[in-house]
Amino acid sequence: MNIDLMISRPISEWTLSDLQSLGSSRIPESQRLEFKSDFEQGEQERWRTRQDQISSKSRDALAEEIVAFANAFGGVLLLGILEERQDDGTRVSTGLGEVIPRVAECADRLESGLRDVIDPPLAMLEVKAIKRGDDDAGYLIIKIPASLSAPHGVGRPARGFVRRGASCEPMTMRDLQHTFWEARTAIDRVNSIFSLRSEHFRQDTLARDLGVPPPNAFVSYRFTIVPARSYAIPHLPSVFGNREFQVANVPFSSRQPDMLAYPSPRWRPAARAMIADDENRKLTIWTDGTIELSGKHTATVGGGRHYPAWYAAGGIWCLYNAVRLRRHFGHVDVPLLVECELQPSRRRAVTFCAGDPFPDEVNAAAEPALTDRLELGTELEFDAVAQLFAEQIGWACGLDIDFSTMRLGSNLRAG
Repeated sequence: MNIDLMISRPISEWTLSDLQSLGSSRIPESQRLEFKSDFEQGEQERWRTRQDQISSKSRDALAEEIVAFANAFGGVLLLGILEERQDDGTRVSTGLGEVIPRVAECADRLESGLRDVIDPPLAMLEVKAIKRGDDDAGYLIIKIPASLSAPHGVGRPARGFVRRGASCEPMTMRDLQHTFWEARTAIDRVNSIFSLRSEHFRQDTLARDLGVPPPNAFVSYRFTIVPARSYAIPHLPSVFGNREFQVANVPFSSRQPDMLAYPSPRWRPAARAMIADDENRKLTIWTDGTIELSGKHTATVGGGRHYPAWYAAGGIWCLYNAVRLRRHFGHVDVPLLVECELQPSRRRAVTFCAGDPFPDEVNAAAEPALTDRLELGTELEFDAVAQLFAEQIGWACGLDIDFSTMRLGSNLRAG
């Protein structure tokens, strides 16, 4: 059993079979894996006796373990796995423990309670119920990301904890300093990448405007998605050369424009990146997991009229493949930061239209339009973030457009 691969999977993919296999395999606890046979209160736990709420003692004990993961490298806590201490002090799994009654409701109550006592709140915390059968009883999986908002604490005033090996320990002042530095470095890295990509984009658009003017108006675009922490992909060319990962079209629930999608790129290696490009577009994936689709799109009909839906669908295509890339490399708990920048051609007038036959249109501004930087956490947030991203692209074009048809729903797992 590849436990590291299992820990890296989305929590939605965990099953009862996984827990049974893990419980019977004598897997040791580690820096990213913790077993709990029961709540801190055991048989006296209020959820077991009354099933109306989780006791504060049990909630806080779990919260301490959770913030210890969040302040280190993230991980998974499994509630309902029996464990046994070995002679060397390590604890290994020995099977499944007593089931938790009304486990789905318990998961909701626990997640809500944890958010009340963890400070600052832990954005990507996930709690999932795994039912044993049809009686609503089962076990809990808690997935915790390595947090950019660390250090986190429990209670008021907050008490900090950190994961050392397979143990949860109180944070020292040095731990606090180190955690602050790690979080600040990660944020600075993201800001630096976006700044550099914007600078390159504006240089490229200036070069296009200074060149031979095209017969029709065009819009330069950039969709950039940056993971909050580097994936550090060791040999990117082999990933694409061996077709271990391939980009894919977005499985929208309804038909959407796809002229900006790049479904069959021909890759070539570059410094710390793989690049695919043609006359009008460029797709780049870097070793840290950053992905960018950029280029220019020329309106071939309607003079200088452009539809924001073209760019919204292109941005969602890029975001969708960034999610697939994240999943492929086992970094599902790493947030993705996304932004779009548009620059209409200066030498040909551009008009943005809401639809056909142009019920609402606006002349494009001469300056670049930049969306807010959005964050995508878990895959369950994809539709909500994609909708907001599409709306912001519409706003950047000067229009308020309903993009509610650009949804994936259950189709997200199709890729």
